[in-house]
Amino acid sequence: QGVTIAQVEAIAPQLDIVVNNYGTASFARWGEADTSAWIDMYQKNVLSIARLVQGLLSGLKARGWGRIVNIATFSAKKPMAMASPCSAVAFNCSIDKSR
Repeated sequence: QGVTIAQVEAIAPQLDIVVNNYGTASFARWGEADTSAWIDMYQKNVLSIARLVQGLLSGLKARGWGRIVNIATFSAKKPMAMASPCSAVAFNCSIDKSR
C-alpha cells in the first residue's frame, strides 16, 4: 500500500533529500505491447515521479534547499527487446530534468 505525501511530511517534516527507486516493468515486444501496457508503464514509472515531485517541491522550496534523486532501471541505457514499454518509459525518466 502506498504512502501519501502528507504521511511522509508527518514522519519527516524537515525532509530535504528523497531517493526514489520505484519502478516496475512489463514484458512485451514493440509489436506486441498493447495500449494498456504502455499506459500502465507511464502511470507507474512517469506519473508517479511527477506526483512525488509536485507533492514535495513546495516544502523543499520553503526550506530553501532539497534534492530528489530518481533511480531508473538499467534498461534506460540498454533497452531490452522484451520490455519495450518499460525501456522507453525509463529512458524518458532518465534524462536530467533538474534545471
